[in-house]
Amino acid sequence: MKTIYFARHSFAEISYSKSDFEREITREGFDKIEEQCDILSKEKAKIDLIICSSAKRTIQTAKYIKLLLKINKDIIDLDWLYEEYPSYQFLELIQNQSKKIESLMIVAHNPTISVMASNFNLSKNYELMPSGIIKMDFDVSNWDDIELRSGKESLFLS
Repeated sequence: MKTIYFARHSFAEISYSKSDFEREITREGFDKIEEQCDILSKEKAKIDLIICSSAKRTIQTAKYIKLLLKINKDIIDLDWLYEEYPSYQFLELIQNQSKKIESLMIVAHNPTISVMASNFNLSKNYELMPSGIIKMDFDVSNWDDIELRSGKESLFLS
């Protein structure tokens, strides 16, 4: 069994003096991450690796999740997760993960992270709110066996 947590960054400041890429998480955003991580902790969520966009708010979201859930691995940030990207590129990212990793969290932006979660679920379309998280399980033993429309939602935090 492999698990992917699709996550949208938390609430970000509205700023006209910073670029969209540099916007930071608000106090409300940090509070919402704490709420989500409390639920994940109660669910005994185990996340082996976090991959996120290189935008400031996604990195802040990922780092705070890492801290609260006591995840030991380094966060991987990728520039291309900031933009829109095709499903095959996202699928390649997933399929190229080490077999040792059982669960993966990807923190990115709307609308694309919602579209990607929808593409991996058999029958549901998603619209993630800030700090929204979808846990999706895949009945495979290797990441390279994951295909589109093969996931089963096991947790949805809005």
